[in-house]
Amino acid sequence: MTMGELADASGVSPGHLSKVENGRSGLGLKTLHQLAQGLRMPPLCLVIFPDEDERDRLTELLRKLPPDKLREFRRKIRPRKQRSQ
Repeated sequence: MTMGELADASGVSPGHLSKVENGRSGLGLKTLHQLAQGLRMPPLCLVIFPDEDERDRLTELLRKLPPDKLREFRRKIRPRKQRSQ
């Protein structure tokens, strides 16, 4: 995706994107949310560094699970208290 395409998809100006990319401007929560929407991904994926945090990798693996396996996974990780309800 080019900078122009990201600007169009997210509604963030190309100038602001350039400033953020070059460290001349900070990235606020609103802009982070807009960029995530433009990239069609959760905002969390933009702030996690895969080499430092396994949550990004785990998220991708969970996204690829078929619905029945995802339901099974959710059942297994649900706290015991909720399982009996």
